[in-house]
Amino acid sequence: EHGLRYTHAGIVQRDHRKGRWVFVHLLNECGANSSSIYDQGLINFFLDDLFAYDAVIAIPAQALQDRLDTALNGATVARLHNPKYSMIAYPFSTKYQNSNQWVLEFLAAAQANAALTRQMAQDELKKRGYIADKIGISGFKRLGATLFRANVQFDDHPEEEAEDARYSVVTVRSILNYLDQTGGMN
Repeated sequence: EHGLRYTHAGIVQRDHRKGRWVFVHLLNECGANSSSIYDQGLINFFLDDLFAYDAVIAIPAQALQDRLDTALNGATVARLHNPKYSMIAYPFSTKYQNSNQWVLEFLAAAQANAALTRQMAQDELKKRGYIADKIGISGFKRLGATLFRANVQFDDHPEEEAEDARYSVVTVRSILNYLDQTGGMN
């Protein structure tokens, strides 16, 4: 519907403390307005109820891999997590967070090689030129989501987005574009 092929991002770490290869990601708690960080073995991740068994693998530059590895084993994972979840969280607000936004902010902290807060990570993303995707959501769908979906919030988006019915959101595509643009990919 929104022209997106991939909908969920995470970070795969080899030799994670819970196993050889682990997928670290943020997940919404079954349609609720909360989330948690999970570390799952790759088999468990792919055995979940996926829409399609199709994945893209982006291999960061070695320096970024090293920084991600260090950050995954430290306080950065929790520091950058906001359990207040919205599927379409605004990329430059700390009020809510979605799965892809956590990954993007985590990447920004690793690129900066610093102990960043969410606001600092978002400032780093702006400085490096991150561009969010925009998705169209009609007024009717917005109303339905507001009334019946606890995991979709619009009150963190600028008013202009509601007027245009196009909302900025962190997508897998925008993360890949960001990594490509900032030289974060091999």
